[in-house]
Amino acid sequence: MGFLQSSWSFSRYFVIGDLPEDYEKEFASAVERYAFKNMEEQSAEERRIGWAGIHDMFQTRVDAMGFLNPPYVSLTLRIDKKHVPPKALLRYTKEAEAAVREEEALEYLPRARRLEIKDAVNLNLIKRAIPDSAAYDMVWNLETGIVMFGSANAKLGDEFSELFTKTFGLTLTPVFPYALGLSLLEKDGKEPGRMDDMTSMESLEDDE
Repeated sequence: MGFLQSSWSFSRYFVIGDLPEDYEKEFASAVERYAFKNMEEQSAEERRIGWAGIHDMFQTRVDAMGFLNPPYVSLTLRIDKKHVPPKALLRYTKEAEAAVREEEALEYLPRARRLEIKDAVNLNLIKRAIPDSAAYDMVWNLETGIVMFGSANAKLGDEFSELFTKTFGLTLTPVFPYALGLSLLEKDGKEPGRMDDMTSMESLEDDE
């Protein structure tokens, strides 16, 4: 989901690890390596992911992305997926089964043969399908080490974290409210124990 839209959901992460000294050059090279690349025509591939420009999800040239604006790194995780509608798969599979029965003079096709035909039909339809594109924005504050990702889906978050680590050589850990509170206290030079005091007070209020 895009941060530039009027409403969106997101997840937050802490970045674990230190930035390389020449991070601007290294990041540009890494983003180029993992930038989104279009599927080839008639490809049997069903899904592909990669980085794209946050202002234009179809912009995949690193020199035109403008992804690095210190202290921020801003990118979009683009995902292209091909989908075969179930009714279309059913229709073409039945037609293929009928053609095989007629060609081979068969009254009945065993289950294994029908599954084989279905897989072949699905592969053929996938090759003909036009992929749908989805975009999920990512903003990384290099000073605070906090990353915001435009999805609250856990599975997608894992996939995003994996690509982030491959690209930047740093790991992500989800930010929970308690952990964020501790981070803010430490940043202000205050005792982390104050968080426990706050949660204890909240528990007492709940009991009342």
